[in-house]
Amino acid sequence: MVFLTVQSAATRVILLASNWVLGFLLNADMFGVSGYVTIISSIAWAFVGFGLGDVLTQRGAGMRFWEATTTHAALIIGAAAAVGLIVLSPFLAWLFKDARLYGPIAVIALALPIAAISTASGARLGARMDFSFLVTWNLVELVLTQAIIIVAAFAGAGVYVFAIPMPIVFALRAIAYAMRAPPSVGRVQRGDRRGALLKRGAQVALAKLANNFVLQGAYIVLGVLANSVVMGYYFFAYRLAAVPMRVLAESLGTVLFPAMARLKGDKERQVASAVKSATLLSWVVSPFCYFQVVISEPVLRWFFNDKWLPSVIIIQLLSVGLAMESIKAVTGAYLNAAGRFNVALRYSVITGVGFFIACIAGALLGQGVGVALSSAIFSTIIHPGAFSLLVDTSGRRLSNAIRIFIAPAAVSLAAFGAAWWLARLPMAPQGPVMNLLFISLVGWTFFIALTALAAPAIIKEMTGLVRGVLKRGSAKEARAS
Repeated sequence: MVFLTVQSAATRVILLASNWVLGFLLNADMFGVSGYVTIISSIAWAFVGFGLGDVLTQRGAGMRFWEATTTHAALIIGAAAAVGLIVLSPFLAWLFKDARLYGPIAVIALALPIAAISTASGARLGARMDFSFLVTWNLVELVLTQAIIIVAAFAGAGVYVFAIPMPIVFALRAIAYAMRAPPSVGRVQRGDRRGALLKRGAQVALAKLANNFVLQGAYIVLGVLANSVVMGYYFFAYRLAAVPMRVLAESLGTVLFPAMARLKGDKERQVASAVKSATLLSWVVSPFCYFQVVISEPVLRWFFNDKWLPSVIIIQLLSVGLAMESIKAVTGAYLNAAGRFNVALRYSVITGVGFFIACIAGALLGQGVGVALSSAIFSTIIHPGAFSLLVDTSGRRLSNAIRIFIAPAAVSLAAFGAAWWLARLPMAPQGPVMNLLFISLVGWTFFIALTALAAPAIIKEMTGLVRGVLKRGSAKEARAS
């Protein structure tokens, strides 16, 4: 959690800097086309590894007997997915009404088999809980990706800017993962055993595909029902508001899944682990989300004057929903660690269909703003309910729901709402920069103080985690010396 909190803060700084540069280099139309590229790449990503990495990790000590089979199958499926994406490119260009997509789709297709190379090594890193390396490498990938995007934008790469980094970064990932955790080179399992592996992997892959449809559902709906300019304002807002939180949630899922898989057979401890993780995650994510709500307007005015102001309300609405959506990562990690892949699949499909219906209704009523509002309402209702229903079997669902969902949101809203209100008073500092600094200082001070009053155990837990990490680091340095 400490590593992930640092990652979240670093991700926010990196993406803010990247969006600041891209906000000057690209217009709303170009951001809109880039949003289409993001939709296609995110959906195609579900076929990378085909869920085999998760199944491999869940096998525990026996995973070394399956690594060669996993690598072999992942490469074949990755190549098939690349061919399928090329074949579908005319349909995708027609769906989003933009012939500029053919080139970026070809680049994405090239990246799929490259990304599949690291499937077994990634599973091994997760199984041995090498989280410091995984978090560090995620940040390296993020910096490289944003740097390549900016260089491509400066070079006038146009619609290719968000596609070009993919094959490069995935190739570097394959090298780094293989150096850190070389996969076992053994014989491929016989056909019937491969079939069982692929069947369970297919359940994970379909669940990820459904999840990616949820994550990209707003883009898909806007791509079909709106124009590239509306899509551009939404995509710009999404990169600022949603990407850092979703990177944190995805990384937490990567951490929790192998940790909970080690508790296989002990359901009570798995549930306790999930509840505790969801509580800590909510107290980390909620203040950042409500902080985004109150600073979005001064930040965009400071950087871009009036150019991106239509994105402000979208950022604010998305941020409210993200405070609850992040818990989905814990739900998914628990279900997969418990081997309930079929339940995870049904959960993903049901939420996916519901989310699409909500986004369509929002787009018809208010285009980008309507989609952001429907997304916030959907996330606030569905994801806490799913966690309580599918994960929390402790017998304390009501009290846990208050601790996990209601208390962090209420404290965050009170702290940053008060800071926003004080910043509107005549005696408060004026101007975007001073306004931003005032809200930041007052809001975070209020949040820490209110958390200490309302949930002192959370403060104790967080400080204990930090001390534990620092103590571990000191011990490693002592052994090294």
